[in-house]
Amino acid sequence: MRFWEKEFPNLHPKKNRSGNRVYQTKEIELVKQIKNLLYDQGFTIDGARQQLRQGRRKIDLSDNGKLKESVSRIKAELQDILKLLS
Repeated sequence: MRFWEKEFPNLHPKKNRSGNRVYQTKEIELVKQIKNLLYDQGFTIDGARQQLRQGRRKIDLSDNGKLKESVSRIKAELQDILKLLS
């Protein structure tokens, strides 16, 4: 994790009084994205860094289950937002 913190400037967790890293949700999501880009999609560190800079996330269409789960989650979030706006 410390190596990735050096390689990916967006990843900078805060530290508590003892000096331990405290990862918030946004850092955990970023770590998941980095892991996906490096291990699942086969990007190099430079390539993964570039993908994160561009804000692009490639979706693997071969795994329909994950895609359907993502679409369902996004749909639920949009419905929650619509309720808040009503």
